Amino acid sequence: MQPKYANVTDFAKMTGISRASLYNMISSGIFVTKKVGKLTLIDVEAGLAWIDARPPAPIFGRVGYRARIAPAAASAASA
Repeated sequence: MQPKYANVTDFAKMTGISRASLYNMISSGIFVTKKVGKLTLIDVEAGLAWIDARPPAPIFGRVGYRARIAPAAASAASA
């Protein structure tokens, strides 16, 4: 079960978004927040819903993979 609200540090750990990026998104109005004294709390459900609504990232494959193979391994792979 997820908490209703999480502080910025905990939400950053949950999502992998840096704290600096989160504060920029908060100031842009992307995330729903509450202030309790100095503590900034992010609505976890709304934040995760926003992330889920993002389009998938394009993945283009393994760029430069062959260049990193050792020469002996490359010749064996092509044989």
